[in-house]
Amino acid sequence: ERLAAMGRWMRVNGEAIYGTTASLFADAPFRSTTKGRRIYLFLQEWPAGTVDLPGLKTPVRRVRYLADPGRAPTLAYHASGLQSLTSLGPAPDPVYPVIALDFDEAPEVEG
Repeated sequence: ERLAAMGRWMRVNGEAIYGTTASLFADAPFRSTTKGRRIYLFLQEWPAGTVDLPGLKTPVRRVRYLADPGRAPTLAYHASGLQSLTSLGPAPDPVYPVIALDFDEAPEVEG
């Protein structure tokens, strides 16, 4: 049963695992992987409010949920340069939600 559940999760979210490299974020409340011009955020605990993207210097072009591509959080830019995700709504995946961030160039994270 557990292996079947893991297989279902991998069918939806496998792109966030296969062919990726380690996280660019040194100190963040989430795990992430990187592939080319995309960062995948793994949110073990679904936040009630916002998800800050600490040290992200590259502007995000597009954001989407892997489990529900027709729906996406809102991206907010702050005067301090901090980027964050808001209006997350209900978790798109009950197991381990993944958010994909797309960029026009290779993403850069400071720190």
